[in-house]
Amino acid sequence: MSRRKKIPLLVTLFGLGLVVTSLVNMVCLLDYNYYHYIFSFLPGQLVIARYILSWFLLVLGFLSGLGILRLDNNLRKVAIGIFTFTALAVYWKYPYYAVKNHAAYLDQVFKNARVLPPYAPGFSSLAANTVVILCAIDIVFSLCFIYYFTRQRIKILFG
Repeated sequence: MSRRKKIPLLVTLFGLGLVVTSLVNMVCLLDYNYYHYIFSFLPGQLVIARYILSWFLLVLGFLSGLGILRLDNNLRKVAIGIFTFTALAVYWKYPYYAVKNHAAYLDQVFKNARVLPPYAPGFSSLAANTVVILCAIDIVFSLCFIYYFTRQRIKILFG
């Protein structure tokens, strides 16, 4: 009789988190026109290259999440690589002008829906602070992931 390994709760949560967030972001990426608008400050070829790399990382993230749930050591290492890349290139993920364009889009949506009063400052005024917060969250989360999945006890679990 084979004994099933008990999977720690954090391994399950990280694996499910990777799967779910990858799927949600894939759905968001389906609207290339919006993606192009957000990154319109970049040259066209760079927007396309960034779009392709985003898809690549999301597919890897999805597969890594599934692999973590299956205790696949190779996909654990891939996930560590993704989070290392994220921690090192976090500003690539949230450039100021992309956040500003997204905030301007939200301002327009809320203005058209008449949710905000006309004198409200809007989201655009928060773009710089938002970049700092988004980068900090991603760096902290990435480092926590890397720390947890490189611990000896977790490495042994993945065989």
